Amino acid sequence: MLIDALQHDPGIARFRQRYPAGATVFLEGDEERDLYILEQGRLEVLKGRRRIAVIEEKGAFVGEMAFLLGEKRTATVRAGKDSVLLRIPANEVEGLTERIPSFCLELARRLADRLRNTTSVAHGFKEFCDQLPDAVMVTTDRDLRITAWNAAAERLYGRTAEEMQNMRLADLYDDPAAYEAVQASIAQRRSGECATGRIRLPDGEQRYIAASVTPLFDGHYNVQGVLFLARDVTKLQEAEQRYRRLRNWIVPGALILLLLLGGLVWRWPQISRGTQVLDYQKENFRQHVTEAVTELSHLLTDAAPPSSSGPPGSSSSPPSTEFDTLLANYFEQQDLGRYGITNILLIGPDLKVKASARKESLALVGSSYAAFHLTEQPVRLLRLFRPTPTHPTGKKTYELLFTLPNGAGWLAFQLDTAELSRAFGLTPSLLGKIRFW
Repeated sequence: MLIDALQHDPGIARFRQRYPAGATVFLEGDEERDLYILEQGRLEVLKGRRRIAVIEEKGAFVGEMAFLLGEKRTATVRAGKDSVLLRIPANEVEGLTERIPSFCLELARRLADRLRNTTSVAHGFKEFCDQLPDAVMVTTDRDLRITAWNAAAERLYGRTAEEMQNMRLADLYDDPAAYEAVQASIAQRRSGECATGRIRLPDGEQRYIAASVTPLFDGHYNVQGVLFLARDVTKLQEAEQRYRRLRNWIVPGALILLLLLGGLVWRWPQISRGTQVLDYQKENFRQHVTEAVTELSHLLTDAAPPSSSGPPGSSSSPPSTEFDTLLANYFEQQDLGRYGITNILLIGPDLKVKASARKESLALVGSSYAAFHLTEQPVRLLRLFRPTPTHPTGKKTYELLFTLPNGAGWLAFQLDTAELSRAFGLTPSLLGKIRFW
């Protein structure tokens, strides 16, 4: 063994040093390059205040990385119990290797074992990270360049391993404010989630990521790198945006609805009163029309000669001029114009007009209603087109027709629809729904 060869070397005794339990061999961050070999005892390796390893193997090298790489000590080493070490100054290692050729071979073997263990751990860590759904990336310099990543990171950022090698975290962000939050978290030496940020993939697609940053420290609490975890929250972010847009519409919409409901409550007495007034006016119109039909039926029957058994308009009935006078007198006495009635026509059983209440409409006497099949219903609302001086091709008018008893014919009430709408709130469609009997 190497340690046996060293113990038999006559010049080795001057390198031997004893360390009582708890004594420090060297500190993390020290710049000295001496190489140590454990002869007996136990050593503890610490990162900061945390013990990360224990060395008890006789002949184990200690501090070889600083010696070989010319770097500062990466950990603190102290004696776990009374220990004996060979402390070989860096400038004497070369002479020792000339006297003991197996020294270099043993050092190389120890380094190979350490590399194998480190590689195994790194490979296992990568395999573990590749199974994680979140993107895991590690940076190890102040520029936050990526040195390690997992498969989820490649999928999330749309870049291959070659493209991600040594890429800066800043180059992944399309949102400067979000990256500033990452830097602020590192500067404050705290772990935790940063602001949700927007990234842009090489193909132009945008995604939103939620990132978590954990600074990596050395033994002197200096930031040496960052463990960066990211998750795709694009769908969640889009849902939140839709919710905010919906909320921006709902709140004003609810206020407008409340105002409308308040206005309706405030105006309801007036609206209800107006509806009651309209209902009263419609009933008033219906009542006067039915009374007019009833009274005119009696008047027309009484106007026929006692010896006559035929209906009005037959050969034994009074002449049409008498019916004209009867209708005209009734129209004037009852002032039917107030109810939107412009004229009353008497239609005989032969479906021809026999008399008119208005002299200006006497030209209608003799015209026929045969096309309307008046025998089908006791009350009909007819729509007609009658020529006038201003409408020679015909003006649309409406008439209410009532069947007279005993087959005596019909009474036609010609209507002023504009007046009916103004005074009674009656439209042609509402007129057709009124039940007069």
